[in-house]
Amino acid sequence: MNRNQAIEILGRTGEKIIANLLTNLGLNVQESINHFDSEKDFLVDGKKVEVKTEQPYVMKNAFSFRR
Repeated sequence: MNRNQAIEILGRTGEKIIANLLTNLGLNVQESINHFDSEKDFLVDGKKVEVKTEQPYVMKNAFSFRR
């Protein structure tokens, strides 16, 4: 597995974790059909959500997973 493949897998895993968490909390999660959608990973109760699991950052109301 090369670096790009590892990044892709990590990103998709993070998206699935967050989508499952939000769904279990009773929120309406609609995953993006377009793999290359640069605006959002999914909609949560009509709001755009973009999940980042690779790049370390600190932002208000956000968190990241370290691999």
